[in-house]
Amino acid sequence: MSRAFAHHRVDRNTVALTTPIAELLLVAPEKLAEVGEFDPSKERLLEYSRRCFLALDPATLQKVQALKKSKLLLPITYRFKR
Repeated sequence: MSRAFAHHRVDRNTVALTTPIAELLLVAPEKLAEVGEFDPSKERLLEYSRRCFLALDPATLQKVQALKKSKLLLPITYRFKR
């Protein structure tokens, strides 16, 4: 993955920190509707990503981990303080 990020000139941390948005969209799109849309005039992308991370409940996180184990999602890890 590091070579792919370098090839496309994308920082790995940026990808890792925005991963919760994609996971929520793929695993539980109804929860993404609860979080709301991203408005760049009101918040930073990192803040929106953190809101998406906090919307991941244990059942949704379990689905995400299962998809990562079956290699349907990239094994990207991220850390947010709850």
